[in-house]
Amino acid sequence: MIFGRPTERHLSRGTASNCVPRASNPPMRLLITFSLITTAALAQNIAPQLTADDAVRIREFYRLADQIQNQIWPDWSRTPAPLLLVTPDTEFLTHHTEPTQSLRESRR
Repeated sequence: MIFGRPTERHLSRGTASNCVPRASNPPMRLLITFSLITTAALAQNIAPQLTADDAVRIREFYRLADQIQNQIWPDWSRTPAPLLLVTPDTEFLTHHTEPTQSLRESRR
């Protein structure tokens, strides 16, 4: 108190990092960091991969189709031949020039 007036306490002006509250519990900070990293890693959408056996099946389908389709039905080769391969985990659409809106939405 100076001359009967209370003195003001001035806070030291440090860097911005001094003003940021810090976690006082390092294990909790580690747990939160681990949770965020794990969530980000699992949230990534990994595109399904076609197995080697399925790729061979698709190539064989189109190879045989080129050889015999016009023998079965004249001018069949003029018709597009998209192939939908259904696996237990996902579906693969090949040789389709313009997928419908519902097929495009299901890819997300």
